[in-house]
Amino acid sequence: MKIGRKLKSLIALLAVAGGLAGGGVVVRKVILSQIRKQIDPVMRYDRLRLTFLPPTAVLENVHSLKSDPFFSIDRIVLQIPFRSILRNNRAFNVFIRGLTARIYEKPGRDAKPPSLTLRLPFFVENGVLEEGEISFWGRGASLITRNVRAYFRQSKDAFVVRAEAASHSINVPAIAHPLEGSSDVYFEARGDELILRRLTVHHPDLLVKARGTLIHPQNPVIDIQATVRGPVALVADAFNLPFDWTGGVAGTARFVRGETGQSRLTADFESRDMTFTGETVGRVSGDLALSAGVGKINLEISKPWAPVESLDLTFGGGRLAGRVRGVHVDPLIKEIGIPWPVLSPVWGEFTLLPEALEVQGEFRDEPADERNGRFPFRGPFRLHWDHAKKVVFSSERIESNFAVMRVDGRLDIGREAQVEISGDVTDIPRGRAFTSLALRMPFTFPEIRGRGRADVKILGAWHVPEVKIDFALTPGSFGRFEAAEGAGIVEIARGETTGIVRVRDPELAGLLRFTVRKGGWACRVEDGEGALEKIFPSLITCAFLMIKLFIDDVV
Repeated sequence: MKIGRKLKSLIALLAVAGGLAGGGVVVRKVILSQIRKQIDPVMRYDRLRLTFLPPTAVLENVHSLKSDPFFSIDRIVLQIPFRSILRNNRAFNVFIRGLTARIYEKPGRDAKPPSLTLRLPFFVENGVLEEGEISFWGRGASLITRNVRAYFRQSKDAFVVRAEAASHSINVPAIAHPLEGSSDVYFEARGDELILRRLTVHHPDLLVKARGTLIHPQNPVIDIQATVRGPVALVADAFNLPFDWTGGVAGTARFVRGETGQSRLTADFESRDMTFTGETVGRVSGDLALSAGVGKINLEISKPWAPVESLDLTFGGGRLAGRVRGVHVDPLIKEIGIPWPVLSPVWGEFTLLPEALEVQGEFRDEPADERNGRFPFRGPFRLHWDHAKKVVFSSERIESNFAVMRVDGRLDIGREAQVEISGDVTDIPRGRAFTSLALRMPFTFPEIRGRGRADVKILGAWHVPEVKIDFALTPGSFGRFEAAEGAGIVEIARGETTGIVRVRDPELAGLLRFTVRKGGWACRVEDGEGALEKIFPSLITCAFLMIKLFIDDVV
């Protein structure tokens, strides 16, 4: 029975073909008239041809009548395969060459939700697109794809597309440079549901693979999962994170939007070569959550030589805040541009606003030996930085391996400094070494040793500040001059160092004055009382000072 029906259809088709062959001109005109009636309202073209075996319509140099969206096509071929002629639901083969399409996002008031009904007025058995160029221009973002090749088909309940773009350019306001590379996509549209089977975006140093679903475009429900591998600087730009970030990052991400309109982006990531302001951070792992315009990033930093460091960030609305636990802040201090002979990591909180960075932190190291010119500290501190040259810092009580101090400072980097340090000193040579490193200034006066109280003031021009050290030691020594008690003032100003040191001892009392300047020196002992073997070392101190200055001048 089925064979009989097929034969009857074939005989009928041959009869129609014979009739067309006899009255081809008249029939062709009727069919062309019907085709023009369907397509003339939406597009214009330069040429339309029709053939019958197999039935084929060819349109050339096609243009849309509207400018938004705009499209032009060099050539369209619509063909009914012979096997489809015998079916009730006939399907076409569609071949498109040289497509140029431009789509513009309309302002919010005029915008309409896109439709996922990608159905054509006929079934597509095989659809092929070659040499396509598709552009989308949105509010602040754009996408341009070139040399697009695509295969598509339309069945009764689905529209399926596989496409690849040899090159594309993506422009996003948050990212400084266009993302240029290649991409391919495979998706299905079924009614109001779009199923993204695969999306791959390739760039020289970026790879994104994604899949997911989108339902109900009028109130979209979205669930997209992706894997990402690329530069950490791209992530920093996308979320408007401050400072310079380099290195690679890899991870997974998920974007979800529910029926209520609430959306959320979550991600897990890892980096093995991340740097911050030019400093290697170490191995970094973390997670991200972004919802309602507020984002949170939790980081863990692993270094072979140190405990795990933790950093939690919250950002949004032009504000960045965070909490750090055991984090070495050397990269940030490098960005500020001040000396930092500090070994200890920081615990605390910070807030970064467009106008300033505010830090309330704490060092937690026990006093111990310094390493490579860097000193451990313990105690709370505050810091304010205006993102440019001005820094304000303070601590009510900070401990080190050389003193317990109170610190107040105001810096105008490159211009002037105003710092006051006061407290109990336990190791003056170490304190002197730290101050010299912090000021980037070598001290030429003889070594002072002992334990006691000291007040240090640093004032004036940034590169050549004036330094005043007021100290009282029990016991104390100055160079080779030792006594049970010692007190004095040392001042450094305009390239000259002056000092007055008074000592008291059961066997010795006296006053030592000295002046040190380039090319000259002066040193004398006044009011010396005591045994010769006690006074004599003070004279040796002056002699050593003279020899040292002579060597410095020669060198």
